[in-house]
Amino acid sequence: MDVRDPLRERALTLRAAALARPERFVAALAAVAREAARRTPAPRELPFFALDLPEGCGPKLLERLSELGIFRVYERVLDLGGGLGAPARWLARRRGCRVVTVDWSPRATIAARLLTRRSGLEDRVGSICGVLDRLPFRVAAFTHAWSIEALHGARDKRGVFREAYRVLRPGGQIAVQDWVLAKGAPPEPGAYEPAERYRQTLSSEGFVQVAEVPAGDLREPWSAVAALAAERLARDVAETDTAEIEEALCARARLAEQQAAADAGRIELVQIFAQKPS
Repeated sequence: MDVRDPLRERALTLRAAALARPERFVAALAAVAREAARRTPAPRELPFFALDLPEGCGPKLLERLSELGIFRVYERVLDLGGGLGAPARWLARRRGCRVVTVDWSPRATIAARLLTRRSGLEDRVGSICGVLDRLPFRVAAFTHAWSIEALHGARDKRGVFREAYRVLRPGGQIAVQDWVLAKGAPPEPGAYEPAERYRQTLSSEGFVQVAEVPAGDLREPWSAVAALAAERLARDVAETDTAEIEEALCARARLAEQQAAADAGRIELVQIFAQKPS
C-alpha cells in the first residue's frame, strides 16, 4: 500500500505520537473513544477501537497468538514489551486470565495504567516499568509469556528469552509476534533478524516445540468507526509543543522505514511459539 494513503499516513501519525508522548496520546485516545462509543459501542475486548495496538494488529492476530495453551482465570500471563497494554487488556477480557505487562518506558507504563483503569481492569491487568533481560519476578511466576511486535529492536534477545524461561512454570508457553527479516532478503537497518535466529535462540535457552507461522495475512484494517476516531485523534495529538513534535518526527521516521520495508517485502510479520519442558 502506498505510504501516502491517508489512512496509512494517519496510522503513522498516531503510532509516532504514542511512542513520543504516550501520556498525552492516551488521554486524547480515551476522550475520542468515549465519544465514538456514544454512536457505536466499541468491541468489548478492544474498548479503544484497537487504536492502542500496532497498526494492522487486531482480533485475528491476537486470537491465533492465544491458541497455544489454555487461558483461564487462574492463569498468569507476562506481556514482554507491553507498551500501552492493549494485548494485555484483550487477553484479560477475552480469556479471563490475569496479565502483567513489562515495558522499558516509564511513560508508556503510566499511559498503560491509565487505559487499564478506564477499562475497569485494574484487578486483572498490571503494568510495571523494567528491562526485559532482568525481570523483577520470582522463578516460575507465570504460566504464559507474550510479546507483540516489541522485540525486533532488543539488543539482547537471548537475555530476554532466558529471563522468560526462568519466570515461566514448567510446561508454560511463550508466544512472540514480531517483524523479522524476510527469507532471502539482505540485512535491513533497524536490527531486524531472520525468524530462524529467534527459533535458534529459544531452543538454546531450553525451550522445546519451537514453531513459526507467517502472520502478515491476518493483519486487519481499521473498522469504519475506528477510522473516523483515528481522524479525530490525529487532529488532537497534532496540537502539541515543539519538543513533542521533534520526538514524534523521529519516531515517525523510524516507523516509516519499517512500513516501507514491510511494503517492499524485505521484512515480514511472523508468530513464533515455544514451550518450557514440563
